[in-house]
Formats: sequence, structure tokens, C-alpha cells
Amino acid sequence: PLNGIIVAGQNSPHDRTIYQLDKNNLQPRIGAAWDINSDGRMVMRGGYGIYYDQPLVGTFLQNAFVNPPFVSNPQVLNAQLSNPGAGISPTVVPVTALIATSDPFETPRTQQWNIGMQRQLYARGVVDVTYVGSAGDNLIQPVQINQPQPQDVVAVGVLNAARPYRGYGNIQMRQTTAKSRYHGLLMSFRHDHGRAGLLNLSYTLSRTMTDATNDRDAADIPQNPLDLDDEYALARTDRKHVFTANYVYELPFFRESGQLTRAILGGWQVSGITYLWSGNPVPQLLTGNTNG
Repeated sequence: PLNGIIVAGQNSPHDRTIYQLDKNNLQPRIGAAWDINSDGRMVMRGGYGIYYDQPLVGTFLQNAFVNPPFVSNPQVLNAQLSNPGAGISPTVVPVTALIATSDPFETPRTQQWNIGMQRQLYARGVVDVTYVGSAGDNLIQPVQINQPQPQDVVAVGVLNAARPYRGYGNIQMRQTTAKSRYHGLLMSFRHDHGRAGLLNLSYTLSRTMTDATNDRDAADIPQNPLDLDDEYALARTDRKHVFTANYVYELPFFRESGQLTRAILGGWQVSGITYLWSGNPVPQLLTGNTNG
């Protein structure tokens, strides 16, 4: 009944734990700034850092909520209410779906870096151009490890009999095999005119590539568990073009009027925020089993 299942303290190679602890997560960071002309009008900045993310405890608790030997909850599909066990023989029993985590289970890591220049164009105007990049490794990726290959199903003739871990149905393994890459060019302009108002313009040209946008979403389960590299593509969070503008303008009326008139009719402002963003790279997703 524990075909492939590891129980802490019983058959785990790590004794009281289910995977080896990761104790080498150093997180160095460095940054630098350079006043190019020594006048404070043009500054170049850059930085690099490594960051680690602790996975949610619930990722591991969910295994115990559904998995043997603590929980046994078989599913019978298309059963009759009058006889739920109809058609089930002693050799064909309902299969149980499992949730699993991999061994080893590496700590997810992100590297981030940037280099850019900030320039004061005139007394009230500043422009900023920066390149930003990041690389995520050992990210959590859901993989259906008990998915049989089509040729095996054809050869055996029965879906469950062709699975790698017989006796179980779907096994969603959360393993640290995903990666992500981000590259972005960030440009912004700021004009601050004091009481008269301000204007902020920003534009980002970027690309985000990954093989698992979310660590537990069925839409990210690879089509073929034996070819994970084929999943590397644009992330669902990718937005190639992002333009944002915000502005405030104080109406120049009644500034020199009497105190009462100025208090009631003066000082009114017009403000707004404008967004122009690219859409999702994949507008619609459909997941599920349609062939029984």
C-alpha cells in the first residue's frame, strides 16, 4: 500500500524528516553608485543580490491530508447511487490520487541585478533608464509523475495498469525543478513643478520566461512529465509593454482673490492615472481530462 510513499521515522532515508535540510543558503548583496560629473546631476547605480524563499508549510501538510497511511479516500468515477461499487472486481479497485513533494527539495533561489543611470535634465525634470534582470532557480513545479505514456496505455489497454506507480491514480509531485528568467528595460521621466503640479511617466519593455508560473496550479502541470524542458515559455504573468502615467495639475483660478473666495474656489486640482499594458500571452487556459 505504500508503493513509493516515504513516511518520516519509518522508511525515510532522512530519519525523522522527509528530505535533507538545506543549510548552504548564503545571501550576499552588493550595490554601488557613481556621481559621474561630481555635480549630483548624473548618477550611475548598480546592484546584485541573492535571495531565498522558504516554501509554505502547507505545501507539506497537504500531503498528510490525503495520503496513506494516514488517509485513505478512494474515488469511484461514474458510480451508480443504487450500487456505488458496481463493476468493481477484487482485482480492479478504485485508485487514490496523491499529493507529493520531491526528494531532494531544494530551497527556491532568486538572483537579481540591475544597472542604470539617472540624469537631471533641468531644474525640475529627471529621467531614469535602468536595466533589471532576475533569475529564479529551484522553483516549485507541479508535475504529474504518475501519468502514463500514450504508447503504454495502448499496449496494456487499461489506463491505471499502465501508470508508473500502480495502485494509484494521479500523483501531483511538487518538485524544485522550475526556473524563471526576467529581463526588463525600465524608463521613467518625472517633472515636479511644485504647486503647479507634477507629471510622472514610466515605460517598461520586458520579457518573463518560465516553466511553472504557479507552484500549485493545474494549468502548469507539464504535458509530458518526461520532457519538462518543453514547458519553458512565456510566463502567464508576462507583460511585454507596461506604460503608466500619473499627473496632478492645479487650476490657476482665484489665486489672487479674496480670502473667502480663494478658500472656496481656489486650489482645485485635476489629477489622473493612465495605464496602457500588454495583455496576457495566453488569454485562455483549459485544463482537465476529456477522454475518460
